[in-house]
Amino acid sequence: MKPVLLAVKNSDEQEFHKSSMNIRQTFFVLAKMVFAGGILWWLFGRIDAGKLWELLAAAKLWPFVWMLAVGVVIIFLASWRWQKLLGIFDIHAPLTSLFCIAWIGQFFMMFLPGPIGDDASRMVYISRAAPGRAGEACLSVMLDRAIGLSSVLVLCLFVVPLQWSVLRGASQTFWMAGGVFLAGLAFFVAGLGFLVLARPLPGGHGIFGLLPTGRVCAELVRIWNLAAASKGVV
Repeated sequence: MKPVLLAVKNSDEQEFHKSSMNIRQTFFVLAKMVFAGGILWWLFGRIDAGKLWELLAAAKLWPFVWMLAVGVVIIFLASWRWQKLLGIFDIHAPLTSLFCIAWIGQFFMMFLPGPIGDDASRMVYISRAAPGRAGEACLSVMLDRAIGLSSVLVLCLFVVPLQWSVLRGASQTFWMAGGVFLAGLAFFVAGLGFLVLARPLPGGHGIFGLLPTGRVCAELVRIWNLAAASKGVV
């Protein structure tokens, strides 16, 4: 009799868990619809929709198509790069799912300051897609952002000298260009040093030996070892 009662109890708990999940998913979908509808209502309340339609109707088709195609390719490449970074942490997500999440991130980035909308939305969605691995999934987003930022700064390392005669004309642009150049140089040296010198560390040795021993230090060492073992991906 007890095994039967236990089976019934487990079945009830599973049904309750499924019901709770369905309620949360429904609430999540409704919240997204309300938020998106509120944004569209706010946006169309501040523009002349008739004038916008006239401009779109008068625009040439092919430049718009090329612009849309380039945007899709950029988001696809960003999704592919993100998939490779997730693979460092042994999180395997379909490229199509990451593409959809990245596209949603682009939507939120237009209404929230800086890249916060993109990164925050990607963290929310990838955490739901990788249950139990939320920390590593969110870390992949931060790593992706860091790589993108460092790439821009390293590019400035080569671009700023080409326009130095123009940038040094005013004190504001002089100090700004100088700061960007030094930041790009620092990121370039750090990235080159990582690719050449980074090695997996046993235990808490190396640069993490200065930190107090514990769970945080062990987690940092584990993440470092994963990244060091995947230098080709990084």
